[in-house]
Amino acid sequence: MKKIRILLCALVLVTLMVFINFMVNSDPSNYTTSITSYTINGSYVEYPCINGLKDHKKQEDINKLLEEQVLHGAKLYTGETFVDFSNPNLEYKFKSGVGLANKYIASFWYSFNQYEYSNNRIIGETYRFFCITIDMITGKEIKLPDFMMIDERLINSNDGTLIETDYSSEAIPNFHNFRDAFEVYTKEEERDNHHSFSQQEIIDILKDTDGETTWYIDKEKNIVFYFLENSVRIPYAQIADIIYPKYLKALKQ
Repeated sequence: MKKIRILLCALVLVTLMVFINFMVNSDPSNYTTSITSYTINGSYVEYPCINGLKDHKKQEDINKLLEEQVLHGAKLYTGETFVDFSNPNLEYKFKSGVGLANKYIASFWYSFNQYEYSNNRIIGETYRFFCITIDMITGKEIKLPDFMMIDERLINSNDGTLIETDYSSEAIPNFHNFRDAFEVYTKEEERDNHHSFSQQEIIDILKDTDGETTWYIDKEKNIVFYFLENSVRIPYAQIADIIYPKYLKALKQ
């Protein structure tokens, strides 16, 4: 009888240790972020990565996703990749950064300037900004249609300040509402030099999961959207009714 009790206690102890080990290895909260850089064919590249996950396979998969964004994150309107390091007449200078990074979500941004050369002189320059957001539970990328409903509520959202866009300067203005940043007109009489796209055109662009990802979550939990050279920061509370519950819960942590 004593041997049976000892065996039962040992079995309970082993089960408890296995459970604790599973919980520790499954908990994605204990990780850090950093920026990795290298040069290739005269171009400077940097991209974010994560460190310290107990689940090494998940960490490897996430870091592979983050590194692949360098080549495949920026896209042409045709859906093809924009970056081409093999072209000797093109040079890229990358920057990248980390937005929100908690146990549920990690969000990152990338930008670069592309310089085109001819006879050792710069004859063209292009700027691009793109992003990626990771579900830290699954290790998979979160596309915008997976994160929220995309409809007129997003189109009509704002940063909460109720400040109108000032178009008087030649510089790119600060945008405080989504419609101005995405140049949306909702009625024909609103169509002008600053509002060229219908609501449905922008909704279709945002729903395209094969296109360039131009949104991320910053450290203050604003959802930052980019369109052409424009950007707008929408506090998540402003669009809480269209963010799916699993991610809204993550933002409230």
